[in-house]
Amino acid sequence: MKLKYTFFFFVLLICYAPIVAIYLPKTHFGPGIPEIGPLRIISYMTLIVFFIEIAINRIKIIINKWIIIILFFSFIVTLSVWWSKYYSYDTSTLQHLLDSIFFPLFVAFVSINLFSSKERIHNYMKHIIISGFCLSIISMFQFVFKLSVVSGEIRSGATLGNPNTLAIFLVLIIPCLLYAIDKSTIKPTVGWIILLFILGGIICTVSRKGTVTAILAIGIYSLLRKDWKKLIFWVFAILICGLLIAINPDIGQRYKEQRIETTFQGKFAMARAGIEMFKKHPFIGLGYKGYYQNFGKYFPYSSKKRYDAHNEYITALANYGILGFIPFMLIFLYPLFYAFKNLKHSEIQKDMAILGIAIIIPFMLNIAFAGTAFYQQILTSLFYTHTSFIFINKQSSNSW
Repeated sequence: MKLKYTFFFFVLLICYAPIVAIYLPKTHFGPGIPEIGPLRIISYMTLIVFFIEIAINRIKIIINKWIIIILFFSFIVTLSVWWSKYYSYDTSTLQHLLDSIFFPLFVAFVSINLFSSKERIHNYMKHIIISGFCLSIISMFQFVFKLSVVSGEIRSGATLGNPNTLAIFLVLIIPCLLYAIDKSTIKPTVGWIILLFILGGIICTVSRKGTVTAILAIGIYSLLRKDWKKLIFWVFAILICGLLIAINPDIGQRYKEQRIETTFQGKFAMARAGIEMFKKHPFIGLGYKGYYQNFGKYFPYSSKKRYDAHNEYITALANYGILGFIPFMLIFLYPLFYAFKNLKHSEIQKDMAILGIAIIIPFMLNIAFAGTAFYQQILTSLFYTHTSFIFINKQSSNSW
């Protein structure tokens, strides 16, 4: 099978590095020089092995329209440092751009070339499901024994550190797990048990957006598969589990009406500030991290002078203007419309289309309420990997 060594390193990078990276040592070379850890080393190894295998086996490189869209957006983000008042192309900024923008771009590029067969996708899914199961076990363990406290609240982040990051990561795995159950890639009984653990892992993050989008992902997948029995069963099961677990004061307090109302008022105010920033610089925006740096000007009484919008769409508008917002939206809308078009095609295309829709829509909802989620290497890389499955049968017409 082509690119087998690339696949090995790719699986290590996407599936297993997020679990173990926190426990492995990192090398520090001094101030201003990026630290070197296992995640970065595996990233470089994957890149090197990929191009070596491409060259040795004379494999045609695949570049489709989606990759070009991501590349164009990456170029705009990089260029926005130039017109930013607060940043320059120093080592710290360049490293952040590499990790948050260009590394996920590389993952998307490798994914398009790597997952050219149903068999390889099935093989990958086994690994990402194992990863999700392990993270869920850690999440529940942390919550039960109160080992993870975030802002004074018991919230699990497992080895990813951030509860919302963990919740979104697990939500991205759910459609793959449902697909694996349907296709008997794993034993259905085992699959349903793992799904219960993953839902438990998400609930233990006490992430409202994670819980809602997990239900949404299951609903979209079941609806498009027209699996009414599973849809009805899981909707009621999730609602009952949610009500039972909400009795726990550590979880229930985040679902109180007053807490939710206050949260939405704050997010609305931050979104309105972002719109005002956009109006002043509609074409190119404020530049790299412009919203973050200008937050204090719109909230003078806040204890935080620099803060994220907690809405990636508002962030894109404020930072990059129309020039960056359009390609940013196309990163999601192009594969989404392509997936809807493929619902009437062959079995594998239809299966991957359903999978893609159940991944993209919940992720789009998540980044509307999560700060810097799209610029987290782990999340964006996983999103790009799973979205690339949509294009499984379009390789031959896009080879270079």
